[in-house]
Amino acid sequence: MELRTRPYMPGAVVVLHLMFAFFTKLIFLAVAMLMGHSIFVRRQWLRRLGAWWKQDIGPMEMVYDGNFGFC
Repeated sequence: MELRTRPYMPGAVVVLHLMFAFFTKLIFLAVAMLMGHSIFVRRQWLRRLGAWWKQDIGPMEMVYDGNFGFC
């Protein structure tokens, strides 16, 4: 059974964690929590977001020059 408040929860979560990032300067925590909360978003929404990203931004490209010792 789907709750009527479900569409509002992702927006509330985003606002909450943006406030964490802004007021406490815990930016990494806010980003990590937002990524963690993405499991609660419908797959169709994520697919549409990915399709929009590919259409509007274009494909991503990895640039590696071989000078980074860690890799």
